[in-house]
Amino acid sequence: MLKLRAVADQLSVAEHAVAEAPTLVPPTAAAELRGFQQELGRAMDSLGRISGLLTAWREQIDACSLSDKPDTIGETFLRLVAEGHLIDSAELQRRAGVTRQAVSKAVAARRLFYLEHGGQRGYPAFFLDPELERTQVEAVSKQLGDLSGGSKFMFFTTARGSLATAGEIRRGVMTESGVPRTPLQALKDGDFERVRMAAEAFSGC
Repeated sequence: MLKLRAVADQLSVAEHAVAEAPTLVPPTAAAELRGFQQELGRAMDSLGRISGLLTAWREQIDACSLSDKPDTIGETFLRLVAEGHLIDSAELQRRAGVTRQAVSKAVAARRLFYLEHGGQRGYPAFFLDPELERTQVEAVSKQLGDLSGGSKFMFFTTARGSLATAGEIRRGVMTESGVPRTPLQALKDGDFERVRMAAEAFSGC
């Protein structure tokens, strides 16, 4: 990628020279230069997509590894409950205005999930976040398939390079890298399809 950017910089210099002295450059050379720039742009786009996929795979491997550490599960669960990130079924029913049967049905359909420790279940409070479209959160949860509740929670709350905001591009050259976002933040930003695709890649764990 760095080599491609260096080539892009050189092409930008050449383009500037053509613009400064167009009569000194044969038309065919100028056309070839434009063609090279277009091909380079397509190549950089493809590499960007591949880089995003590789990032998603690395994140998926990390999540699979971290979710298997039993010594921290209890402490993490209790902390999430204390901080209000996880709520029990009764609180979920009360705040969402649904019945226990509706909660069970949503879990069975994978639209909702929970974390469990010591016989206690905790449902992610972000399902009730007014800044999120609940149907979109449920759709992403369903896309994650049979992953454990811990893995799903980690997916939603971990910042991911594959969901980074777009970097700044000047004269066809990437000058600033994007900022990684959590799937929850990306959903708030309206990037549902990118989150869905990230969930699809992540669910292979």
